Amino acid sequence: MTNTIKKLKLSITILILSFSYNTLSAQGVTIDEGSYKWIAELPKPVKSRSILPPSASLENYAPSVIDQTGTGMCASFALSTIHTMLYARDNNITNIDEIDKNRFSPTFLYYLFKDKDDINSTEGMIPGLGIVYMSMFGLPSASNVEEKTFFPFGDKMIGGCYPYNKNDLIDDIKKGSQYVLDINSMTSCGEMKEIGQQEIFIVNHDALKSKLSEGNPCLLGASFGPDFFEKEQEFCYSKTEGKSGAVGHAMVIVAYDDNKYGGSYKILNSYGEDWGCDGYTWIKYKDLTLLDGYIISFNSKDTYKEVDEKEINNFLTIESLGKVLAYKDDCPEEELINNESNDIYEQMMNECKELAGQFGLQAMKANEFCECFVNKSLVEAYVNELFGETTSEERFTELAKECFVECELE
Repeated sequence: MTNTIKKLKLSITILILSFSYNTLSAQGVTIDEGSYKWIAELPKPVKSRSILPPSASLENYAPSVIDQTGTGMCASFALSTIHTMLYARDNNITNIDEIDKNRFSPTFLYYLFKDKDDINSTEGMIPGLGIVYMSMFGLPSASNVEEKTFFPFGDKMIGGCYPYNKNDLIDDIKKGSQYVLDINSMTSCGEMKEIGQQEIFIVNHDALKSKLSEGNPCLLGASFGPDFFEKEQEFCYSKTEGKSGAVGHAMVIVAYDDNKYGGSYKILNSYGEDWGCDGYTWIKYKDLTLLDGYIISFNSKDTYKEVDEKEINNFLTIESLGKVLAYKDDCPEEELINNESNDIYEQMMNECKELAGQFGLQAMKANEFCECFVNKSLVEAYVNELFGETTSEERFTELAKECFVECELE
């Protein structure tokens, strides 16, 4: 009965969040009435009696700065960065190469929850859905989803073909489920107040600094003026207001320093190392006091076991997910091939043409044959990999014969 009630609450939560956010900004986060209602229900900060240190930083646990490159993936990037930092903290990993090796997927949440019509991945994601998901299933690693080859670690996007099929998705979810967000420790670092005719989030600086000093990175989701997003910054400092309409954006607060610009927070953005100061910026306490948005602190926990597949299936059959999730079993061969590494493709093409030349094929015919053979081989290898199989030499010979016939080389 307890599990049934838990699943019912989850379904209701997801449905409410789905309908709460009805307009998504270009950066990827919406700040609206639905956001405020959700944030207002989070636990309020408890005043600490301990004296806070003048500064604290979690930057040693941060992964390399990555670039969302014009997509609406800021919330997905920020949540995965927080999860990666918590994992590095819990396992005392401070070497950035090792942190990157254990990095959680920055795009998985976006691909899972984005609208089916969001072909270019620009419309944004509902942060609340990602948080609820991560409290149940954590996140798969970047090595399992992007495979350290696809965006943002390479130029090619896999959004058009991920998840490849349901089994692939379930496998990735299982692998990430041993380390999840502790939703019971999630705290709002401030509270909502009605000022005039608008709802404003008033930041509790003592609570925020306390969470950072305890080792908990914080999600900053708010509307910022266009000036904030300027690439060049004087003294590594950003202004939160701009000359015109505000834009919703999500980032990670990793540090504070009472002596920096009279007191400031250090923010990790997702615009690459060329933005701000190596991808970071500072925002003064005063400028981060009244927000059209929210700040939430997180903690994570080990589950020490993979989640049951039945629970995953229950989650994937929730109606709101069914509207956006479509498996790509029929993903076009051309798309799969284009998503392969160019280096592998070029290497196979060069080797094939060299062998074809040794058998006396003219350059034009050799190129035609090799394009056929390499493409078929890559697709065959891709499908076999999904099922844990390898392509035999006999099968490669069969593919070569097929292409020999198709190219009329008999």
